[in-house]
Amino acid sequence: MKSNDRITVIILGLCAQEPLSGYGLKKRMEVSVSNFVSPSFGNIYPTLKKLEANGAIEEVPSETSRKKRVYQTTPKGLQTLKAWLMSPITEHEPFLLREYFFEFIDRKARIELVKSYITHLQALVKRYEAIKDAYQDVMGPFPYQTLRYGFSQAKHDLAWYETLLKEL
Repeated sequence: MKSNDRITVIILGLCAQEPLSGYGLKKRMEVSVSNFVSPSFGNIYPTLKKLEANGAIEEVPSETSRKKRVYQTTPKGLQTLKAWLMSPITEHEPFLLREYFFEFIDRKARIELVKSYITHLQALVKRYEAIKDAYQDVMGPFPYQTLRYGFSQAKHDLAWYETLLKEL
């Protein structure tokens, strides 16, 4: 998923949680999803304009100022968000970003997504094991350390999501 696509789904998700202005979105992103994207106002405002033109968000009255433009996600935008949440998982996408917006899908869908991600992580662990078996003796110490880190991280994530699945 490209950074602009991430900004789109993040805006849809955050404005579905509560109506927000462009400034409010930037501040909310800084304390919630900044590990996944760090948009500037130069990214946020054009995306808001595009989403409003497409009917995915709409302006609503501000409780604090008549001049402030505040947006909420429309049913069409919520449908777009849910479609993204349920789309196939890609290798370089941060799954935690989906998890952040799990409130917008039902329990069964959450379980299916987590199961799918567990399958992805299991394949990743096997891939790292195969690389280790094939190349450990010819790798230098630092390339090997990066492989160990990836392997350790994948195993940690796998254990974490297996626990989450039990909790769902």
